[in-house]
Amino acid sequence: MNNKKTLFFKGLISLLLCNTLNFAHANSLNNNRVDVLNTDLKLPITMNFIDSQYYYVQVLYTKQSQANALDKIQEIQQSIQYPTAMQPFDSGYRLYIGAVKGSDLLHIKKLLRSIGYNDYLLRKANKIKPSLKLKDIVFQQFGKINSKDIILPRYKDGSLALFDQVDTHFICQSINPHATIALESEYGGILSKIDAISAIGLQYRFWLTSNRTVTRVSDNLVMKTAAQGAKYPLICTTKLDS
Repeated sequence: MNNKKTLFFKGLISLLLCNTLNFAHANSLNNNRVDVLNTDLKLPITMNFIDSQYYYVQVLYTKQSQANALDKIQEIQQSIQYPTAMQPFDSGYRLYIGAVKGSDLLHIKKLLRSIGYNDYLLRKANKIKPSLKLKDIVFQQFGKINSKDIILPRYKDGSLALFDQVDTHFICQSINPHATIALESEYGGILSKIDAISAIGLQYRFWLTSNRTVTRVSDNLVMKTAAQGAKYPLICTTKLDS
């Protein structure tokens, strides 16, 4: 029995050593990026703005499919070269220009009027745009779960990248518009894989939502409320272009 275990682990180690990890800079995947904001991200409506602070301009709310919502945003992107975002809300999607500085708002409103968007809502971001530098992040692809690719953000030195609460709203979407933080069920599958355990270890808490984390303890997943101001790694899942 011990000989069989030895052969198994030797084979596993050989597999891991021979496996070429796929890395990609975020910037190469970031063309026409659409941030997908978490549903629980609160963006209060405001009538006033400050030049140095950040805002989202809500240009539309639609109850059409996500694909149709993305088509709408891509139409806007043809005329407006500013960040764009969408947010699931009440069985539909809010479509935004942002996050953008208050100093850019007058120009953005002029551009919106030029393409037929005369009505919009100004929403205040809860915090200034994250200072995370995407050029310092690489995305490691390792394996699949439920036909989706598993993506692990790392720093260039190979260590797991750590993100704060605000970063969680956009880091996975910097891969592509359909990428999301892994679901609870996906974390369960990922953290039970021997190759994943070898790659990332078990000692980490990972972002599950913008205010909850998940970790594996023995054979169970344990969810906790994120500590105020803390940073954690996360795992993204998506379908990459072949």
